[in-house]
Amino acid sequence: MVPERARERILDLAADAASSGGAYHQYQPLTKKGNNDVGGNFNDDPHWLIVGVAALSQETGDWSILDEAVVFDNAPAPNSRFTSI
Repeated sequence: MVPERARERILDLAADAASSGGAYHQYQPLTKKGNNDVGGNFNDDPHWLIVGVAALSQETGDWSILDEAVVFDNAPAPNSRFTSI
């Protein structure tokens, strides 16, 4: 219902991903940080990002989010690696 907000949340979640391909099981929208305290090995977590991008792009017809670059959460700041969604 609010594509701009959905796009912002998707980019926040993408920036919270690890370079290993993993993702946090919990994401805190207020701090925009992941929470590792609930444990790991939740294999479906990274897949929700793909589903969200596809749903937003299909709904709006705007595929430009695929060209966005975000910094991995666990990359060192000076030499941060980027990934395209």
